[in-house]
Amino acid sequence: MGTSEKDRPCETCGKNLADCIGHYGYIDLELPCFHVGYFKAIIGILQ
Repeated sequence: MGTSEKDRPCETCGKNLADCIGHYGYIDLELPCFHVGYFKAIIGILQ
């Protein structure tokens, strides 16, 4: 996800704080997680 300390390099790309652009991360959840804002649209599509 990038480095947040000035004196440590990024563990993903090895660049310093000024040069590392950041990296995407993810979290493995135990159960599926749905965005409630899309429920109506998804139900409409599935019908």
